[in-house]
Amino acid sequence: MVKCTCLCKSVEFDVNFTTKNYSVCHCKDCHKWTGGVYMSLSAGKDLSFKNEAAIGRYSHSSWAERGFCKKCGTNLFYRMKKSNHYFLMLGLIDDEISLNFNEQQFIDEKPNHFSFSNATNAITKKEMKILLDDYLEKKD
Repeated sequence: MVKCTCLCKSVEFDVNFTTKNYSVCHCKDCHKWTGGVYMSLSAGKDLSFKNEAAIGRYSHSSWAERGFCKKCGTNLFYRMKKSNHYFLMLGLIDDEISLNFNEQQFIDEKPNHFSFSNATNAITKKEMKILLDDYLEKKD
């Protein structure tokens, strides 16, 4: 298990990551939310927060919400409502773990003022829309 906390430690939880691959999102909404890129790691759906009352939840769309600490403002996660799947901000991880940067989403919305040198899978806005549509159409 990997320990995760927000800046003020009001939100704390442990995660058993099933993958060490993380991605960044360059979409306009993630730019506004993070002030840069959203670096996230899939955390699945079996999360148990030690202080749920400290978590604010913003319903971003009919299919997703974003979570943040009400006390310090740390961005915590992006959660897919239908599957309850969480994608966590990398900065929450307190333990030293080895990770692999493997994907950039909405690559066609990436600002020109920076670039990552890693070789990654690059997914466009159009490709992400297809993936989202497939997700929303699946029966539980």
